[in-house]
Amino acid sequence: MFRLLTYDELFQASESRESDRQAAKLLKELEDLAALATKIDKNFGPIQASLDIVDNKDYVDESGEPLDKFRPRWVEIRNVSIPQIESWLVLRIH
Repeated sequence: MFRLLTYDELFQASESRESDRQAAKLLKELEDLAALATKIDKNFGPIQASLDIVDNKDYVDESGEPLDKFRPRWVEIRNVSIPQIESWLVLRIH
């Protein structure tokens, strides 16, 4: 046997479906982000190998001072956290 739903019940059901759609969309975006992060991480390997080759040459500037090594800086960039990025963005906006 069926019964008619009240307006409140219909509204709650509608909100629940919308929440489910939003959750599914968010999950899909997270999956896409994870796939992209994995792809980017795989590309870091060859970059790091190239930086090691350059760093091993011990280049110097015009004054004969050794140049900073690239690989440690690259690792530092890779390990930047989301809060650090957000703080940089806030500083650039203001």
